[in-house]
Amino acid sequence: MRALAAEVEVAVNTVAKAFRRLGEAGLVITRGRAGTVVAPLDTAGTRAERAARAYATTVAELGYDAQAASRLLAAVYDEAAASVGSD
Repeated sequence: MRALAAEVEVAVNTVAKAFRRLGEAGLVITRGRAGTVVAPLDTAGTRAERAARAYATTVAELGYDAQAASRLLAAVYDEAAASVGSD
């Protein structure tokens, strides 16, 4: 941060605050000493993966195995898909 602050001629605290705000907005991912990187775009694929991970975590916590979780998802998928865009 010191090098960046010097390069853009602002205080180190200003750079730190900017990075903190970017992180809070989900625009960058800070990995401690490993550095900070730009967060991946919020594409349909990344949104679907986040949703799938959340679903998998929930059903695992409830004691479902992968097959039972898949059956449950398949059972509700058609209904959910049909309701998308029906408003």
